[in-house]
Amino acid sequence: LFMASSFGQVDNNLIKTLHDDYKQWIGGFVTFTGTLRVSGWKFDNAMKARDRIMDSIDMLVKKFIAENPEESDRAKKTVIGRMIYSKDENAEGLSSEEIKDNLLNLIFAGHDT
Repeated sequence: LFMASSFGQVDNNLIKTLHDDYKQWIGGFVTFTGTLRVSGWKFDNAMKARDRIMDSIDMLVKKFIAENPEESDRAKKTVIGRMIYSKDENAEGLSSEEIKDNLLNLIFAGHDT
């Protein structure tokens, strides 16, 4: 629901891929190796899944920007639009990394609720 309300039409294959990567990422939080990243081990695979999630989010953000200029209704009325286009008192917006991290947090928070 979050994805559709934020990004509009989202390919079902992308949703499934994000879901599968999300499960792999979450599954790697608690491992015998902790945060030691050894190629092919659970934590390493989890971090690779997170990288794929972040790449997908980046693609969705770029698509949103291309389809929704700053003055559009979606840009003004959606969480992602407000993240992308809002500015602080110094006329500075969130960086690309901050936007992606915030979206990942929203996906994480909403996944099991």
